[in-house]
Amino acid sequence: AAAPKKQKRAKKRPRTRRQIAQLRYVMIRDVESMIRSSDPAVRASAPSRARENIDRLEHLARETGDLSYRPDASMYNSLVRAHAKSGGRNAAKRAEDVLDAMREASTSTAKASADAEEGEDGIARMRPDAKTYTAVIDAWARSKDRDAPVRAERILFRMMDEAEDAARMAAADLPVPGGEVVLPTSATCDAVLNAWARRNSREGAESAERILARMEKLRDARGEADAEQQGSGASIRPTAYSYATVISAWARSRGGAEAAEKAEAVLTKMLAKGSAVRPNAVAFNAVIDAWSRSGDPRAGTKAVELLDRMEGLRRKAAVPEGDAEDDDVEDLRPDVITYNSVINALAATASSDPDAPRRAGEVFARLESDAGCPPPNVRSYNSLLKAWAKSRLPESAVKADEILRGMIDEAANKSGGDESEVRPDVVSFSTALDAWAKSDESGKATKARSLLDAMVEFHREAGPVKASNEGGKGDRSNGDDAVSCYNAVLNACALSANDPNPDERKRALEVSVSTFRACRQSSSAATGGGIRSRPDAVTYGTMLKCVSNLVPPGQTRDGMASSLFGRCRDDGLVSTMVLGQLRRAASPGAVDELLSSAAGGSGGKAVDISDLPKEWKKNAKERGGGRRGATGGSAAAGKRGGGGKNRKGGGRHHHKQGRGGRRSSDDGDEPLLPVMRGLTETSWQSGKDV
Repeated sequence: AAAPKKQKRAKKRPRTRRQIAQLRYVMIRDVESMIRSSDPAVRASAPSRARENIDRLEHLARETGDLSYRPDASMYNSLVRAHAKSGGRNAAKRAEDVLDAMREASTSTAKASADAEEGEDGIARMRPDAKTYTAVIDAWARSKDRDAPVRAERILFRMMDEAEDAARMAAADLPVPGGEVVLPTSATCDAVLNAWARRNSREGAESAERILARMEKLRDARGEADAEQQGSGASIRPTAYSYATVISAWARSRGGAEAAEKAEAVLTKMLAKGSAVRPNAVAFNAVIDAWSRSGDPRAGTKAVELLDRMEGLRRKAAVPEGDAEDDDVEDLRPDVITYNSVINALAATASSDPDAPRRAGEVFARLESDAGCPPPNVRSYNSLLKAWAKSRLPESAVKADEILRGMIDEAANKSGGDESEVRPDVVSFSTALDAWAKSDESGKATKARSLLDAMVEFHREAGPVKASNEGGKGDRSNGDDAVSCYNAVLNACALSANDPNPDERKRALEVSVSTFRACRQSSSAATGGGIRSRPDAVTYGTMLKCVSNLVPPGQTRDGMASSLFGRCRDDGLVSTMVLGQLRRAASPGAVDELLSSAAGGSGGKAVDISDLPKEWKKNAKERGGGRRGATGGSAAAGKRGGGGKNRKGGGRHHHKQGRGGRRSSDDGDEPLLPVMRGLTETSWQSGKDV
């Protein structure tokens, strides 16, 4: 009975080198599966598992005296990658510590062992390779540490310095010590470029471009053939991805038109005659994105020109009909991202360019007719909706409404996997509702509420309206993000104060009350298939704005304002915007009564947002810059952007100057200046009357 047990124990320990290699493979695959897990807790435990594997092999090597068990570079690379992907606080530092330990161990052991160069005892194989360095740099690229790009760049430049020394020795016909120099690969350099691009700053873009210039210098110094021969096949040369990353760094640098021009200059370098790297759709898309972010009035025109240039280059390089297309030609084919970026760039200029919505529609039509490109997706429609919503054309709201209802009909008629491609999301509805809020159409409150009802009906009949159908973190079913749609309807009601028809103004007040009630009722749960949405600080602030704009001063108005503020206070949603709108909606006496407890009896006008109890504002989200809780009106709310996250519905709030440099009234106890009567308020100017 004892003999089988001994035989069973013997099978547990590998004896041949092939079995040892298989054991390492299983260990690495186990760690990689943890790294790729969607569960953050599993990814966080991957470094511990990788370290356990290394310790186990070290133990087997000591116990058996067989150095073949010793962990090699692949095992340590697995540990470095586990740190890089773990999301831990000091993950990048731990990954670099592993790299330093590998360098030190391989150097000291090589001096002590004459057999290290052979690599048969597992010692030489501990020397870090290009994958090790790339994994450490990637860890720093993912790190949120302020100096992360600098640390990543330091590692890369150390490798580049060694590579340049090796290149000079090779040019002088001097032998380069084999294995002593680990050359960076394109992936290594791209990881550092990505680290700087994530800084979203001018410094990051300039640093990325500096690294790209050094990559070009290294490529020219060594020559592509030498780069392929040295360092175990590693090559140091910028790729199309490298250039696209630098372009993206400029696009994300918040540098306006200058940044867009610099991004386009990088593309021009790629297009120059004799360039070693030709641009692809990714590079063009990054430049178009740079212009769309620039805020420059030329953005739309520039984006269309780049699209035309892209298609022109593709036609010029096309092979004769009947032959297979070259890969470089196919790489220049505009994709749905290209078209979406162009439409978005046109949308960004729609407020200043009356022709932008029409041109956006033409680009959208080109996307629909491009047989080699996937059909328009929800982002395509949302960008087109944005172009009309930001336009000041009289027909903008009607056009946006038509596009959205077309999306609803198409999604309802389709079945199968393509349904999600055109399925409207919260962004779609809130953008179209914002167009109604900003329009001069009579009865816009009723029309906006009709569109909101269509959203609720679509949610009930066709399934959840998601916060976003564009993928990523926002891709989730009905949630509190739908509150932006309710806020947009309330905003349309508040801005109906200019409607020449008194019946429509009365109807706007009724719509605001019913919409606010519907929003509160839907906050508990989606009953009967209805959509769920929880009121936020912007909801209360915009409803107070409706009271201020649509209810005549008096006891009724004070009562409505007091009731709204009481609910807002109980929900912990009092914000700078709410406080400013309360002062506009209620009389000074009513404000004093509501805020006197927080003011210590000194009067409500002296109360700052910071003076209020924490329970009143615990759930409010203040955003934007400026001074928090300015007294005496909603000018502070204008600076802060409304105190909430409503980007589409409640919008931003900017302080306006009246003619002659005089300020429009915000305080509610002061009549509006007569000179303001001819102005029309737009949806992002919450807190001002007309």
